[in-house]
Amino acid sequence: MGLRKHLWAIVLAGGEGRRLRPLIRRVHGDERPKQYATLVGSRSMLRHTIDRAALAVPPERIVVVTQWRHVQYVTPEVKAGLMPRVLVQPEDRGTAAGVLLPAHWIQWGDPATIVAVFPSDHFVLEEAAFIDHVLEVAAFVSRHPRWIVLIGAQPSEPEPEYGWIEPGRPVGSITAGPIWRVRRFWEKPSEEEAHGCFARGCLWNTFVFVAHVGALIEAGWRFLPELSYRLAPVASLAHAPENGEAVREAYALAPQANFSEALL
Repeated sequence: MGLRKHLWAIVLAGGEGRRLRPLIRRVHGDERPKQYATLVGSRSMLRHTIDRAALAVPPERIVVVTQWRHVQYVTPEVKAGLMPRVLVQPEDRGTAAGVLLPAHWIQWGDPATIVAVFPSDHFVLEEAAFIDHVLEVAAFVSRHPRWIVLIGAQPSEPEPEYGWIEPGRPVGSITAGPIWRVRRFWEKPSEEEAHGCFARGCLWNTFVFVAHVGALIEAGWRFLPELSYRLAPVASLAHAPENGEAVREAYALAPQANFSEALL
């Protein structure tokens, strides 16, 4: 219970998701990013992700990060009262800003926080088991607050369209198995490289990760100092529309950065 008291979820919903546009155009008749599309059941991929996170975190501690271009798709869910925390970025500055803006915002209110970060375009069949796994990782992070722990998925095939994680030496363990250092990331490898990753026991990169908010922010200052310099002063303002001008100015000067490439 003590762990959950300081556990927050960040849901990344600011991407463009272009790869599925032809399918989404047939389903919805528009150009919406895939996280706002209803492809399984009656809920959007974003709604699936929020409901999944809510198995571990109360709604008031779930932060959805989007961008201004997506407001038309987010607004109906906000009006339904389903997303109490939404941070709208003025423009897309990459996944690094999508992670670091809410990290600074959350730390401003709760510096003891552990955050679980979820992309909003995953489909997870066994949601309760998955969230139990995330909670166990969060318990590990609470004991080892300097680690950022990324969750890998056991691959079923050598898929070159996915990112891969090559494990290094073990540094700990949970019920599900070892926690390894990362030896190397393989982002969208060639077909031959993907077969090599599969043969060596590499894992698919889910980009679901858990970290103490302080460790995330420290890593941001270390590897992305200019971006952190722009985001840190305005993070506490990001939830209030009346402070939009300050946030817009910060984003206009902020560099573009991919969280995986620049930080992980």
